[in-house]
Amino acid sequence: MFLLGIIPITITTYLSNQWDIFISNFALFAALSVILYFVIQKSVEHRFQSRLTKLKGKVDEEVQGKLITLKGNLDHDLQSKIEVLRSTQQNKLESLRLEHQKVLLNFETFNSQQNERYPQLYFLTEQALGYIYYLRGIRKFPTFKNSDIEDVKTYCEVIEMNSGDKNRILSLWQQDRDKAISEIERLKNIIDYNRAEVKWYDANDYLIYNELYFSNEITDHSRKLLDLMHKYWLNLNPVYHSSTYMTDLNEMSQDNSVIKQKIDEQRKIWKVIMKKEVSGQATL
Repeated sequence: MFLLGIIPITITTYLSNQWDIFISNFALFAALSVILYFVIQKSVEHRFQSRLTKLKGKVDEEVQGKLITLKGNLDHDLQSKIEVLRSTQQNKLESLRLEHQKVLLNFETFNSQQNERYPQLYFLTEQALGYIYYLRGIRKFPTFKNSDIEDVKTYCEVIEMNSGDKNRILSLWQQDRDKAISEIERLKNIIDYNRAEVKWYDANDYLIYNELYFSNEITDHSRKLLDLMHKYWLNLNPVYHSSTYMTDLNEMSQDNSVIKQKIDEQRKIWKVIMKKEVSGQATL
């Protein structure tokens, strides 16, 4: 308590006696303090700036490193995705190329088979018509005037007579040649009639089995022609030309004339369409 009372008095007494000196020293001290403040401030600023620069450099280096790493990862991911996309596209292109080749091959195969089937249908139809037309009118038949039994046997084999009928004819030849010759002619007519039927079925079946390769126009006109041919063939059955059916023979002959005329007309139309389509295929 004593000291607390003395110190203010002492300071007050010193300031009263040394005021001028105190003021001049204080001004100098204040100036030095200001200078020292600026020096310290600049030093602190310089140190802060230096640390800031180092920190900024470190941050920039870390950021740059991360950016490089990130860029590398992105490039790798992007490159991987590009490779996957490229591989996928190549696979699709390869599939499309193979599919295109398959389509071309199928088209070439189809076109080749189509080119083969048109002439074959024409050939089979014309062949069947020839065999059917052969059934009517005057036909050549051997007289067997100077023939022996071996000649008869050979003839039976040539016309493809079955073994039973052939043996019966050979036996009859030794007993009654004229009757044997009449029987040979009768059987020959039946064999020719059946052979014409076989040829018609060859053409008809070929049209049915290969209809995919023919145009609708060819299919329709081929069917009309074959149906007329079949109707005409039915009326030429040798059974109808026996004495039993003599009363109906004139009517059947007139009917056959009409059918034959329709066949000839339809055949002309059919051949024109055939030629047009075959020539069109040749230009493909």
